[in-house]
Amino acid sequence: MSAGAVITGYVAFQFGSGVGAQAGVAKGFSDGACATMEAARLQGLLTVEQYDDVLNAAAKIASRVEVPSEARSTNTAAKCQQVIAKLQQSKVEGR
Repeated sequence: MSAGAVITGYVAFQFGSGVGAQAGVAKGFSDGACATMEAARLQGLLTVEQYDDVLNAAAKIASRVEVPSEARSTNTAAKCQQVIAKLQQSKVEGR
């Protein structure tokens, strides 16, 4: 379970969202988080080694609870590269 899932669960619980809305929140969160972290990396403010720490800290802030170690995000930089590639590809395809 990733920190993104923790945040999605929290948001869904707070706002009573359905499964479809949860999926949209999760996708929007991962797209936005990855785009923000990539922008910070390009500006020299963040290294790829810091992605996991930043995302886990964001999950803690959003959920207002300590994220259990088994729920913490790992390998975030690689996952974000996939998200960014998909975003860029969908832009090229006009989606």
